[in-house]
Amino acid sequence: MPSKVLHLRNLPWECIEDGLVELCRAFGKIVNSRSNVGANHNQAFAELIAVYAEIGTMRNRVVGDRGCVNCYDHCAL
Repeated sequence: MPSKVLHLRNLPWECIEDGLVELCRAFGKIVNSRSNVGANHNQAFAELIAVYAEIGTMRNRVVGDRGCVNCYDHCAL
């Protein structure tokens, strides 16, 4: 079962909150997000308003030239 929380990692250093929202827009409405987290500040989390089955198909998908989307079950922001 896919989670409502997306974990984005290995993001470009210049990724800002607006860019994160734009990147995740295809997955649905974002209700909560955190960016610039992790030891290198190149990770982010985005919580969606609902679970969509297609998110599960995005697991480990490369985004851009660096980023990667992961989905976690039982994860909360």
